[in-house]
This record gives sequence, C-alpha cells and structure tokens, in this order.
Amino acid sequence: MNLFKKLLIISMSSILALAACAEDRVTTNKAQSLIPATINTTQVSDSLTASKKEGKWGYTNTAGKMVVPYKYDAVSDFSEGLAVVVHNDMYGAIDTTGRTVVPFKYDHLGNFSDGLALFTKDGNGLIGFVDSKGHETIEPVWDMGLGFSEGLAAVGITLDGGYRWGFIDTTGKVAIKLQYDAVYIEDGGEPPQISGGYFKDGVVKVYKIEEQIKTIVIDKLGNVV
Repeated sequence: MNLFKKLLIISMSSILALAACAEDRVTTNKAQSLIPATINTTQVSDSLTASKKEGKWGYTNTAGKMVVPYKYDAVSDFSEGLAVVVHNDMYGAIDTTGRTVVPFKYDHLGNFSDGLALFTKDGNGLIGFVDSKGHETIEPVWDMGLGFSEGLAAVGITLDGGYRWGFIDTTGKVAIKLQYDAVYIEDGGEPPQISGGYFKDGVVKVYKIEEQIKTIVIDKLGNVV
C-alpha cells in the first residue's frame, strides 16, 4: 500500500468519529473508546464501577449499590467528572449521579479534556466540540479531529486528495496553521497506542510525507524544536 495512503488510513482509524457509519456506529466506537461488551465489570473512577446486567451498562458505588441504572448500550470511564455513554444508539454524557449533562443527540462523543469533547452529529461526520455543560462551543466544520491536550486540539481538512492537519485552541481559533500531512503514526499497537497528535510537556510530534516520513516536533506556537 502507498505509504502516504497507509498513514492517512492510520490517522483516520484513530478518529472514532470518522470510523463509524450510521448502522454500526455504536459497535465500532465502543470497541475503541468505550467499555467492550465482553467485560462485565471495570473500575472507571475512584468511587464508581461500571457493570453490566441483562445486556445493559450502569454504575455502582464502592459498596456495590447501584448509582446509575443499567440502561446504557456502552459506557466510558469518567473524565473531568463526566462519562460518555450510549443510549438508543446515540451518544451523550452523564455526571457521577447519573444526571444527563450532554444530551443524547450525537453520532459520536469523545472523552472530555480541557473542558471539551469532540462530537459528530446529523450523520455528516464533521467534527466540533461541546463543553461540559452541553454547549456546542466550537462548530462542526472539521473533517478530522482529536481531543484537546494542554489547551490545543489537532484538527484536519481534506485538500487536493489528501489531508492537512493543524491545531486549534479552546475557543476554536486556529493556533497552528493546517500544514501537516499526519499527526499519527502507528507505534506498535492499535489506537490509541500510537504516537503523535497530543501535546505533552508543551510539544507534539507531527509529520510531513514526501519521499519519506519526516517527523517534526513543534511547540504550542508551531515552532520546530
């Protein structure tokens, strides 16, 4: 397979919002971001455990008492006080009491980071971001995207048969120009066990692809370091 195409496929496979089609989005996304249906119990926060009963997921506390009823098709761990859950094939988010914070109207919803979670809706696959109160603060205009890390999120657009990646801040403003061919390269495992795409200690790996892969480390201003 052409190396450029392979990298783009890897990039796209890491973006759950683009991986799912309408009829199987729950199954596809659940395998990578939510708790697999083959697991019956798993610790997802300091005080709650996700468990499954009669085909549905819920949460119990440390005493084994049900806190959130068994009614979800899939659930995630808690991130910034919220868990992404699936109900009637739609994504939403709840708090640790089971209260719905983000309504169930999304085709996909990522975990919260820096107060925001990426989403897709209406079947068009475009990526935007919703805050922890359920407000869509960044409109869905991106073809690809990843969650926020250290205040910036990688986003991408299709261009001339390829892709261009850059980074936006939490207001949706482009902070680093969309100019990179990829932000993900496989690193010995399936997503999310791959390198690149997320800032750590103020830097991130991005990639240019010409005759070979060129790895570039940039800071939050886009400077090569």
